[in-house]
Amino acid sequence: MQRLKTEPGLSVSELARPLSVKLPNMIKHLDVLSDAGLITRTKTGRTVAVHLSAGPMREALAWLTQ
Repeated sequence: MQRLKTEPGLSVSELARPLSVKLPNMIKHLDVLSDAGLITRTKTGRTVAVHLSAGPMREALAWLTQ
């Protein structure tokens, strides 16, 4: 998530490259984050870009600090 904060719009391949995670496993992980509303994905041609969606995390932090 930190990488997406500093480098918004990275492709799925770019996110997976420095990690020892195979692309199908990275996509499954991103599916979970997307279902939770923590990221959004946009597709341009064959490239899928990933962006943070901080709203749900802010809501969770606000709830936790109450």
